[in-house]
Amino acid sequence: MNSLFRTSTTLSRPMKAARSLHRSSFLMQSAADSYTFNVNNILDKEHENKSLKEVLTLPPSAMQGLTPQSDVTLEKFKIKTIKDLGTWKAHHLAQAAVGLAIFEEDATEDGKKGRKSAAVSNLFGAFDKEYRSLTLKALCKTPPHSIKGLAPWVDDEFLNLNKKLTTIEAFAAWKYPVAAAHLCTLAYYEEENSLTLGFE
Repeated sequence: MNSLFRTSTTLSRPMKAARSLHRSSFLMQSAADSYTFNVNNILDKEHENKSLKEVLTLPPSAMQGLTPQSDVTLEKFKIKTIKDLGTWKAHHLAQAAVGLAIFEEDATEDGKKGRKSAAVSNLFGAFDKEYRSLTLKALCKTPPHSIKGLAPWVDDEFLNLNKKLTTIEAFAAWKYPVAAAHLCTLAYYEEENSLTLGFE
C-alpha cells in the first residue's frame, strides 16, 4: 500500500508540472490580450509583434517610409539601427535649439531685452563657429551642417532622406528620429516577463 502511495505521488509530479505550464500559458495569454497599445503606424507590418527592445535592433528601414537606400544614407552618419537613430546626437542638438528657441526673448535696441552683456552661456560645443553668434531662432533656420560634427556635404545627404530636411528646424521635426527616441525611452522600461505583470 505504501508502494502504491509512492507511485501515485511520483505520477502526480508531471501532472502538476503540466497544470503549472497550462496555467502559466493561460496567464501569459490573458495578459497579452489585456494590452491594447501598439506602434503599428511607424513600423513595417512584419515587425508589429516584436518587443520594443527587439525593434531597437532593427535597421531604420523597418520603419514605415524608410527604405534600404535610407539605411545606406544613414550609415554614413553611423546610424545602423533604430536605437542609433533615436540616440543621434545631431538630432538631439537640433531639437534642443528648436525647443529652447520658443523661450528666447527678442532683443530691443535699448538693450533692455534680449541677451545681457554679462551672460556667459555659449554654444561652442554644439554648433560651428560661424553660427554660434546667432539667436536660437535664427540658428533654427540654418542648414543641418551648422551642427558641430556635420560637414557641408551632409546637406545633400539629408535631401536624399527627405527633400524638406533643409534646416535645423526641419531636421528636429523629422518624425523618424523623433519616434525612434520615444521607442528608446519606453524600451528602457520594458520588462522581459512583461506578459505576466499584473497576474502574479
